[in-house]
Amino acid sequence: MYSKFYTTIIAALSIACTSLHAQNIFPSTGAAGIGTITPDASSLLEIKSTTKGLLIPRMTQTQRNAITSPATGLMIYQTNATPGFYYYGGGGWKSVAGKAWNLTGNSGTDSSINFIGTTDANPLVFRVNNVKSGYIDYSAQSLNTALGFKAMLVNSTGITNTSMGYTSLYSNTSGSYNAAFGVDALYFNTTGNFNTALGTFALTNNNTGTGNVGVGLNALVYNGTGNNNTAMGTNVLYNNTTGYDNTANGYEALYSNTMGYYNTANGAYAGYNNSTGTGNFLGGYYAGYNDNSSYNTMIGIEAGYYESVVNGSNNTYIGYYTGPTSSGFFNSAAIGSEATPTASYQMRFGDASVSSIGGTVGWSTLSDGRFKKNIHKDVHGLDFIKLLRPITYTLDIAALNKQTGADKKIGSLNAAAHSAESEGIAKQEKNIYTGFVAQEVEAAAKKVGYN
Repeated sequence: MYSKFYTTIIAALSIACTSLHAQNIFPSTGAAGIGTITPDASSLLEIKSTTKGLLIPRMTQTQRNAITSPATGLMIYQTNATPGFYYYGGGGWKSVAGKAWNLTGNSGTDSSINFIGTTDANPLVFRVNNVKSGYIDYSAQSLNTALGFKAMLVNSTGITNTSMGYTSLYSNTSGSYNAAFGVDALYFNTTGNFNTALGTFALTNNNTGTGNVGVGLNALVYNGTGNNNTAMGTNVLYNNTTGYDNTANGYEALYSNTMGYYNTANGAYAGYNNSTGTGNFLGGYYAGYNDNSSYNTMIGIEAGYYESVVNGSNNTYIGYYTGPTSSGFFNSAAIGSEATPTASYQMRFGDASVSSIGGTVGWSTLSDGRFKKNIHKDVHGLDFIKLLRPITYTLDIAALNKQTGADKKIGSLNAAAHSAESEGIAKQEKNIYTGFVAQEVEAAAKKVGYN
């Protein structure tokens, strides 16, 4: 009986060992094979199959976290809460995929260890439709950053440039220290340096110009070789091509400037029609709007605006609507609202409604005998005075304004300003003055031969 029992056990073990030998081999190398009798010598376990896979334990995140004292390297497949393969890294469970950036976003990132980028000194390049659309360069010889379709596309030796926006700094080859933000910003720049363009089409056509700042839509859009210009606002210095050292702030300020230089314009439309004028200072809405001359100072809303002063120069207009009503004045000045000079080398203070001009002391006229020549005692006295007719009179302000052209300015005022001006004129016309009639004084002078 016992003999039969042992015989049966030995037979069963023999069959089992024979079956195991077909799938599991333990050669001297210590390797085991499943599905193969010749496991690779470098492996501890080799599994071969063309119809089945390896299935490791599957569990939820809660079940995974409940494993007691997991061994470092223990692996499971998590079925919920970001499913995937996880391994125990000694300090916690980690995804086998690490922190790969998913198309639908990631969670649980650690900014101290997770990042997008390279781990060597090679640039990080972005492509869209296999076209270069951005890169960040680490090289100490480059330090360029470009983001946007074809941004800084052909840059070769330019360094320390920053370009953000569709085709910004597109043509740059060796220009350096430029910053371009916006569609086509600094698009044609090739060798220009130290430029800053912020806004769609800002400094688009700049080629070799250096030290320019364009902020706003179309700011300095046509500048090609002009240097050291500053434009802030939509269409500011729009047509500038070669002009330099200009500063303009405000909608379409110095819009028509092409080659003028040393101009400063602050205010919407200030210096709008200036194209070649030089050395102007224009401050205020529409200040110097039609001016295209040089070395003028116009400060105030529409100062120097009313009519063109083409070819005039060295004029000073300060105050609302100050300036002439004809062109070509030189060295004229107008101070005070609507003050209107009528000739070159003439100064005017205030308009016709002003009733008093003065100060705590009278006007002083420089007088020094050291600089007076051809002195003669040929001044007429009583014979001239006896011919004069002293009178009292009032002024016809309306006729006076028509003569100087100031009536056109008054006619363009808004209702409130027009009312105030009319009130001032009415008050001025009631004042009684003493003096002479200019034409009678001239006639008396001629009669006694006094020029």
